[in-house]
Amino acid sequence: MSTWIWAAVLLAAVFAAEWGSDHLAEPLRKLRKQWGLSAAAGGSVIGIATASPEVGVNITSAVRGVSDIGLGAMLGSTVIGIPALVSVGYLATRKRDIPDDPGHQRHLREHLLRVDPSAVTVQALPYLGILALAAVLILPSPWQGLQPIDGWILLAAYIAYAGQAFLRGRGEAEQVEWSRKGIWLAVAGVGVLALGAYFTVISTQNLVKAFGISPIIGGLFITAPLAALPEIFASWKLSRSGQITPALTNIIGDHAVTMT
Repeated sequence: MSTWIWAAVLLAAVFAAEWGSDHLAEPLRKLRKQWGLSAAAGGSVIGIATASPEVGVNITSAVRGVSDIGLGAMLGSTVIGIPALVSVGYLATRKRDIPDDPGHQRHLREHLLRVDPSAVTVQALPYLGILALAAVLILPSPWQGLQPIDGWILLAAYIAYAGQAFLRGRGEAEQVEWSRKGIWLAVAGVGVLALGAYFTVISTQNLVKAFGISPIIGGLFITAPLAALPEIFASWKLSRSGQITPALTNIIGDHAVTMT
């Protein structure tokens, strides 16, 4: 198959995986409201779904013996994704009116992006702690690289991150309505997500062969930027609607899950 066909397959697979994660995220959004979690804390829950495409790519690439693709996609998601998504959120809010934000005109004049201050302590600072822990586990020469024990340590770090978000972000619970259709769409989303992740890895494998580059470079500069596109669209839409804190905390929650 030609390079262009594999590029089209990769793009379709990425959007399929994102479709699956969106439908998986909807029940988690309802759980966030039902449990009374604030928008700042809710990113740790919804991030489980929004990170599922990257997690699926990591699992598939490991099973197929090309784990460097998953590693490159994970690193690219962090290095490229967060700055791009925050920048998009900022640009999306430069319009004159934002719903339910009486201070928006002042933020426009001061060139600020309004975010709930609790998002810094509940989400951003713990996420920086996860990044620092990952660096300590991976970079020093005596134990350079990833070992099985590192995975357990990072899993414990995610549990601690999610636990503190739950404890510090609890509020009043809301009544939510559950529908059979929504549940079945979430189940279908898992299946589509798995297929999307599989074909993302297959197409990346073929593209790196065609371009003569290493799998980790392919994951970093091909898979990761394309995988960020659906998230960029979602971030733009949420920010334009005035849901700036959920847009940004979902990004952090997503990458906390991806990293750990």
